Amino acid sequence: MSTFEYVSVIFSVVVSLAFTHLLAGIVRLIHARGVKFSFVHAGWIALLVFWCIDYWFRPGTCVKPKCGRLVSSRSCC
Repeated sequence: MSTFEYVSVIFSVVVSLAFTHLLAGIVRLIHARGVKFSFVHAGWIALLVFWCIDYWFRPGTCVKPKCGRLVSSRSCC
C-alpha cells in the first residue's frame, strides 16, 4: 500500500469515529430528561452528520494525483 492509501484509511477511520460520537450524543440527548430543544443545536448536528455521510460516500473526495505529489506548483501532465 502506498502512503496515500494509508492516509485515506486513517481519514476514513477518523470520520467513522466522529459519526459514531455524533450518534451517541444524539441518543444521550433523546434519553435525557428536561432538555430543551434548540434549533441551532439541531442544525449543527444535522450539518455535521451530513458532512460525515458525504465524506464517506463520495468516491472523489481524495483522488490520487496523477503526478505523484499532493500539491504541485503547475498542473500535472
